[in-house]
Amino acid sequence: MENSSTKKYFITCQFEGSDRKEVRVQENEYGILIVGDEVKVITQGTSEKVERITT
Repeated sequence: MENSSTKKYFITCQFEGSDRKEVRVQENEYGILIVGDEVKVITQGTSEKVERITT
């Protein structure tokens, strides 16, 4: 049996005030987000999606 591992990627979002939350993102999203980026966290049931806000 092969040894398989799954990588999971998370970012920490800080909301207005001081609330913080770890949000799981896809590998391709993780590579384009940097400290200071503004994102929109969309929650649908138990799943979450992050959209990067560009101006």
